[in-house]
Amino acid sequence: MTPRVVAALVILGASACTSVSQTSTVTPPIETPAAPASSTAVPTTTAVPTTAAAPTSTADVATAVTSPPATSVLFDFADQGAVDGWGTVDDRVMGGVSSSTTTWRQGSLVFSGEVSTDNNGGFSSALSGADEELGRRSADGTGIRLRANGDGKTYVLQLRSSGGEPTSYIQRFTTDSGVDRSYDLAFASFEPVTFMLTPLPDAAPIDPSKIAQIGFYILDRQTGPFALRVASIETILPTG
Repeated sequence: MTPRVVAALVILGASACTSVSQTSTVTPPIETPAAPASSTAVPTTTAVPTTAAAPTSTADVATAVTSPPATSVLFDFADQGAVDGWGTVDDRVMGGVSSSTTTWRQGSLVFSGEVSTDNNGGFSSALSGADEELGRRSADGTGIRLRANGDGKTYVLQLRSSGGEPTSYIQRFTTDSGVDRSYDLAFASFEPVTFMLTPLPDAAPIDPSKIAQIGFYILDRQTGPFALRVASIETILPTG
């Protein structure tokens, strides 16, 4: 990351508000009669099962299906109003020429633009408005689920704390181009960083209850046009 990109990230940070089981029915054996002594002899009894053993539970007759964990919705972009408060910051703050916008289209937040490394630039970012309700909804969570459609590029999800704390938390995710899918990002895998996105290995892990802002970055010298469509952002709740 060039010095000028680092400087831009400082400005950006400072300006933020803060088993499958199968059943088998066992059929009792049918008693085979002895060979008849004469042509008129018939067997006296034939053991015929009257009922088949019934399974004791539905788990015995069906393949187990794992349901996705429950979530708490932080942003549902089916509502156009959910885009309100989102904005972008690009490397133009330090002389670069990258550009980006956040718009609403067909039930999604669309973060799109073009990244250039000209003039020592190389990043674009989108950030929500500050809202401590995000922390209250995330307090008991285990991670973030993004329902999104990308372009094959790698993005950074950033979680910022309330109160203007200097430490934020990031995790990269690589999108499948043109595919609607969910990306589950465990809180335990978020990395603490400075406003310049420099790792802080000795910093405390993220406290989900303090999340106040959510953002996306594209950097890592991924130049050219980009587009990330996000249908929703949710907190993954613990199971059981």
